[in-house]
Amino acid sequence: MIFPLTYFNINYFVVCVFFYIFATCLMSLTIYTNMKRLELRKTRAVLGDNREYYEIVTWYPNPDYNKQDEYISLGNEMYRSKEYPNWIIHGNSCFTMKELCYTICYWDKSGELKIVGSRILDEGVDWIALKELLKEGFENTRELLCSERDSVNK
Repeated sequence: MIFPLTYFNINYFVVCVFFYIFATCLMSLTIYTNMKRLELRKTRAVLGDNREYYEIVTWYPNPDYNKQDEYISLGNEMYRSKEYPNWIIHGNSCFTMKELCYTICYWDKSGELKIVGSRILDEGVDWIALKELLKEGFENTRELLCSERDSVNK
């Protein structure tokens, strides 16, 4: 059965399209706000190797920000939780930084991508941003390795 285009049908159609667009925007906004912030950064190796490398880190809100009063100071920047006595934190940055980060992947000496456990599959990782950062990281690592080879060959 074909309905003739009337004022009522056109308004109903417009309302449906508007609701669809609104719902889509709302869903994408919700998904975006639940995403973790990712960052590609250049850093130095910690284990006796002073060479620079790239890593992708994910940032998350610090649950202990401004909560130093919930910990007992043990001296030498060591703190014990009042609620969980076996939990010891080292460093004041746990209380002063609004966000903390952890590495989800990095490039090793040979330029190979190393993934840390299953962190890359964590909930809230923005796959589109991760793909762009991986491309940029591969390019930057290739340039870094080429410059290291050139400096060794001189």
